[in-house]
Amino acid sequence: MIRYPPMSVDYAKVKEPARKRVLALLSDLQVHNWRAIHRVGGVRYSARILELKRLGYKILSWGNEHGKDYQLKSLRRSKPQGKHVKIFLDERDAEKLFRYTKKYRMPKAARQFEDALGSYRENIGKL
Repeated sequence: MIRYPPMSVDYAKVKEPARKRVLALLSDLQVHNWRAIHRVGGVRYSARILELKRLGYKILSWGNEHGKDYQLKSLRRSKPQGKHVKIFLDERDAEKLFRYTKKYRMPKAARQFEDALGSYRENIGKL
């Protein structure tokens, strides 16, 4: 038997970005499993979840024996997350930047440099 596509296609729905479809699914504030989100968000549904989180939506996730479940906590967005940048520095340059951030009272950056340098020094023999 030959199956024909439906005579009427809602192209607005077909072309709607996957992120919006995922948000529409989660907007009932109920728990949804990964399969339901995969159906509307596609193969990279977890990337769409991350995009929504970065846009300020509070989405909880937890795993169980069947995979992950997701729940949108509120339709109201909070402040969007900043994007992190990964840089590669020589240890000397990282140390200079660490001292600069401390000198000019940049506590968050100083803490991040201190953590990175500490982790690097702790693991240098393992590299």
